[in-house]
Amino acid sequence: MLTQALRPGLIAFVTANDEISIMTAVIIKALSYLFVINHFVSDVVNQNRQLRQWLEKGKL
Repeated sequence: MLTQALRPGLIAFVTANDEISIMTAVIIKALSYLFVINHFVSDVVNQNRQLRQWLEKGKL
């Protein structure tokens, strides 16, 4: 996939292993971003749930 776009002189240096490592790095980076986003979203949801519980119990 990546090697087809490169000139023939560079194909010798770019192997399938390089493509796999590049794709693995991209996938790991995407998963780490998703994990961070999920962490912040769950924090906001938990805060809203806590506020709702306090309002229902009359603490606020």
